[in-house]
Amino acid sequence: MSASDEIRHGHTKKGWLMNLSSSREMQIRFGNLSLLLGIMSVIWGCASLQFPANQPALNPLYTDNDLVVESKLFGMWTTENERESWIFHPSDDKRIAVTYMQNGSGECLPASFEAHLLRLGDSLYLDLFPGEIENAEQELGSDTYVFHLIPAHSFVKVRLEEDTVYLSMMDCERVHHLYKKKLLNIPHSSLEDGILLLASTEELQDFVMEHSEDAFCDPIALHRADSFPAAIE
Repeated sequence: MSASDEIRHGHTKKGWLMNLSSSREMQIRFGNLSLLLGIMSVIWGCASLQFPANQPALNPLYTDNDLVVESKLFGMWTTENERESWIFHPSDDKRIAVTYMQNGSGECLPASFEAHLLRLGDSLYLDLFPGEIENAEQELGSDTYVFHLIPAHSFVKVRLEEDTVYLSMMDCERVHHLYKKKLLNIPHSSLEDGILLLASTEELQDFVMEHSEDAFCDPIALHRADSFPAAIE
């Protein structure tokens, strides 16, 4: 799906419910594009306890020819303290259904994403895109308001080792640091609240490969869960 298609259909995406539910006091205006496109300080039900603000991009990181299947990724993974969980489930057409949860928290709803796994060079990456929600108008406001909310892609570097998976998010602060050093050499928009990447998929891939170390946060280790942690209350 092209970026323009995603913009047209993006007003029913769950990621916007996640962003708004965790910060109701934020007044998202059409002119404040960095918030509108999901600056992703919270790309899940509530702000992640361990991951930084994720860098949003208008276009995907993958083409159909880039997609790979890694069955070792499927299943549930938790942080060491079991406070956060990720579930990766195979879907169709090499898509992956992803659910993020904060365990034992009645205030944070599970967040769902449509993900695609690809390999660039020697590394694996996930492209995350907000999943759909039902009754978006009821959850987010009028249809006119919801129509102005545009979902964004975010990128995660993945490393699998036995029963541990390491996830590194593309970090807003690190990308902004590259911008200040004049090293952000792909199309983007610098806004009051951050940066939106406007680059094409090919340009994004080149950028990710060039900055695979300095644009992504330190990896967070998740361990394969033998069983589901305590259910969300």
